[in-house]
Amino acid sequence: MHSVFISGGAGFIGSHLATRLLQDTGTGSVATTGAQSTGILASSSGGNVSVSANNVSTQTDNSRGIDASAPAGNVSVASTGLVSTVGNGASGIHASAATGTVTVSSHNVTTLGNSSRGIDARSSGGEVSVTSTGLIDTTGASSIGIYTVPAGGGGG
Repeated sequence: MHSVFISGGAGFIGSHLATRLLQDTGTGSVATTGAQSTGILASSSGGNVSVSANNVSTQTDNSRGIDASAPAGNVSVASTGLVSTVGNGASGIHASAATGTVTVSSHNVTTLGNSSRGIDARSSGGEVSVTSTGLIDTTGASSIGIYTVPAGGGGG
């Protein structure tokens, strides 16, 4: 197994480097620090997005362990390891689609910080499905373990 530490992962190069390294190694670990850092950023302007990850960790306010979005497609996120974030307003896994379905399958997700979310899954035009085979643990005021917003829904 490979481990990679990226400092300043909020930028274009850092977030895309993390994604590329996971593609190259298959499994491994990604860790980022820095203002609004993202461990894995995957987006598509016209198609589906699929993320498969093992261990991902971020540290700082408003960071995201895995951030996957598709304005015109489906989003699928699968994590077999630990997704961990530390910081106020941080999200372990954030998955969103404007018109398609969102599916999140995770093992362990932990967040530490006020107003953090373990899993944040939403779609404006499709179904949302979240499953976990492990622990979802959030610590901090106003933090939420799993937050879903399906098409036409109000979230919860």
